[in-house]
Amino acid sequence: MNAKDIKIGMSAAFKGPRGARIELYRGALAYYAEVNQRGGVHGRTISVVALDDGYEPTPCIKNTIELVEKDRSSSSRTTSDAHAHARAAVIKR
Repeated sequence: MNAKDIKIGMSAAFKGPRGARIELYRGALAYYAEVNQRGGVHGRTISVVALDDGYEPTPCIKNTIELVEKDRSSSSRTTSDAHAHARAAVIKR
């Protein structure tokens, strides 16, 4: 990973009864692998940093802060409930 790469952060439920979001993650990885194999986006490769939030608002918010501040994600995506997503959107601004 270098400065010209695109890092996408993702907070979602990967374990437990609501862990179906793992399929979204796997699908995203497969798509980004294909994009990277074709040369990336204008020569920039895509990587994904995924954090489990258990489909709960508080961990989703903490994950979003970590993805933005620590991991320096170019973009972040949450697949948790609407309340968590709305709170996380405020953090990203």
